[in-house]
Amino acid sequence: MSVDGPPPASHRAVHGTGDFACIVAGVEKLVAECGPRRHPVIGLSYDMDAAAFSLVDEAVALGNRLGMDYVLLRTRFFEEVGRAPTMTVSATRLDSRLMRDAGFRHET
Repeated sequence: MSVDGPPPASHRAVHGTGDFACIVAGVEKLVAECGPRRHPVIGLSYDMDAAAFSLVDEAVALGNRLGMDYVLLRTRFFEEVGRAPTMTVSATRLDSRLMRDAGFRHET
């Protein structure tokens, strides 16, 4: 599941919609339906930039509360599907450097 920030206001600012509570409710239903099985693997993916670093603890806490298998914190894409580009190459490099300096690691 991809959410654009753990608080509803952050999600609404990116998506322009007030559907955060519906998304969380859907995730809760999916996790409950899966029960103790390992599949499907369910996680949260967050679109993070330097301005959102203060939300990392809240993002991980939401993933833990919902019983996620993983929480992925990723830098923004250059172009989100169906949207105008939101970042420049230099802004992405800056965010990547700041995330690396803050202790985030890149896994492949």
